Amino acid sequence: MIKKVVLQPAIVLHKRPYKETSFLVDFFTRDYGKISAIAQGARRPKSLLRETFTPFAILLITYSGRNDLKKLFESEVDYRPQEVSNFTYSCLIYVNELIMSFLQKEDPHLNLFESYVFLCRHMAKLNKQSEIEILLRRFELTLLQEIGYGIDLKHEANSENRLKSDLFYKFDPSVGFFHEKGLGHETNTYFQGKNIIKFSEGCFDELEVRKTAKLITRHALDYHLNGKEIKSRNYFNRQ
Repeated sequence: MIKKVVLQPAIVLHKRPYKETSFLVDFFTRDYGKISAIAQGARRPKSLLRETFTPFAILLITYSGRNDLKKLFESEVDYRPQEVSNFTYSCLIYVNELIMSFLQKEDPHLNLFESYVFLCRHMAKLNKQSEIEILLRRFELTLLQEIGYGIDLKHEANSENRLKSDLFYKFDPSVGFFHEKGLGHETNTYFQGKNIIKFSEGCFDELEVRKTAKLITRHALDYHLNGKEIKSRNYFNRQ
């Protein structure tokens, strides 16, 4: 018997044309993780399904199917922001690309889904780029934790020694932070303890802390991507 999933909270990760009038849609669902489904007839101008596939929308979808490719029956909007800036939209594309790259199909991650819902409900309301970046860093940490690559931002690698504010540390994504003697400034891979500690505490008021947080999460994500490119970063590099 084919199981029918009814009114499942979901967010669109990616959609592309399928045959003449349909879409093939990748969803991130609350209880079933990442799934792919055919939205038949959704490309028709008057299709109700077509109107629901908008950025930052939290949906309730009904679908069925025992194979990797499901059939979408209904989709309704549970939440949709009034307006989304170009920068914020680009951040959403980046988050979607991370999820598409890291998550396996039908592998649920409830904490990550709730973190994504928080992004959708709050990111579009923010005006400052610094505030948006804070939400991104928190999401990246949650993603790394969920897929088994969490970062210990409080201790030296392979020890119980807590990081110290006045020391500098090298970050190795495979194991963590190592104290480097004689280093007196930050680089792209060496960070001052105080900035790492503030990152761990969620204190992002200082520009140095935000830069440190961005570099640390980027190094970790790139390491576990094994050379796969995140194309949406090209937009941020032009800013």
